[in-house]
Amino acid sequence: KMGYVRFEIGLGQLFFPIHPAADAPVFANPVKCAKLATRGIGSWRRGMNFVFFSPHFPSTGAEFCDRLKKAGVTVLGIGDAPYDSLDKKLQDALSEYYLIRDMENYDQTFRAIGHFIHEHGRIDRFESLNEYWLDLEANIRTDFNIWGIRTDYVQNIKKKSRMRAAFRKAGVNVIAQKKTS
Repeated sequence: KMGYVRFEIGLGQLFFPIHPAADAPVFANPVKCAKLATRGIGSWRRGMNFVFFSPHFPSTGAEFCDRLKKAGVTVLGIGDAPYDSLDKKLQDALSEYYLIRDMENYDQTFRAIGHFIHEHGRIDRFESLNEYWLDLEANIRTDFNIWGIRTDYVQNIKKKSRMRAAFRKAGVNVIAQKKTS
């Protein structure tokens, strides 16, 4: 299955496929992804609380979490897979894992974040490596005032036509678009 890595740059996000193709961008490497996720926050990085939603999918989440931990980040996970079924590297990288029954249930995710805040303090990042969770991520970030794309901007990320406009405004060349019905 194809997964995506998402990076927030200014007010936008970039999606890069995770696969070992020869023409894959540098961001397809989970090691470099983790380095970029913590870049720009300087010494603040130590003591950072990073919640990874669905860390078990895609499987490269284990590498991402491992590198975050090695960078001094407290990595917290929320998922629907039993802890014992997680990859050993992922288990070692997570400081705490909160099992929920239904990842579609916003209330369960909301309660998990509340638990993490109570136990670990302010949450600095809330991310997954799956485009499917964009709306849930935006809602959690908005409700808990977590840095990143919020509900007022998420449609600009989900709609490719809006993403094209943002890339063009930034001076990035984009391929021609053809509307079909």
